[in-house]
Amino acid sequence: MLNPKSILKLIIFLSIFLLTLYGVNFALHWQ
Repeated sequence: MLNPKSILKLIIFLSIFLLTLYGVNFALHWQ
C-alpha cells in the first residue's frame, strides 16, 4: 500500500502536470 505522503506527492504532481498542460493548450489556442 502507498502511504499518505506518496499519495499526496502523486496528487500534487498530477495537478501541476494538468495545470501546465492546460496552460500550454490555452497559450497555443490564443496565440
